[in-house]
Amino acid sequence: MVRKDEVGMFEGRASRDKDPRESLHLDEVATPEIGPGEALVAVMASSVNYNTVWTSIFEPVSTFGFLAPAEGLGVRDKAARARHLTAINRFRDV
Repeated sequence: MVRKDEVGMFEGRASRDKDPRESLHLDEVATPEIGPGEALVAVMASSVNYNTVWTSIFEPVSTFGFLAPAEGLGVRDKAARARHLTAINRFRDV
């Protein structure tokens, strides 16, 4: 994961000098509560690709900047939206 409080960690560095290993973190995150009509999916593996690298060096823009307005869109059930926003905020605070 990348952390919102580290967005400025590469300021003043050229892109080629930004090392993704400095901003990528491996942590355990609490499992969110699921509700009716939702499913919990177990992810057994994940890859690192160019999207991961761009996200980890906060280029061309920080992921946190463009995700904020979209949080909860498409979730019609108010209780489900509240659960999703709680999970997003918990993840951000890690």
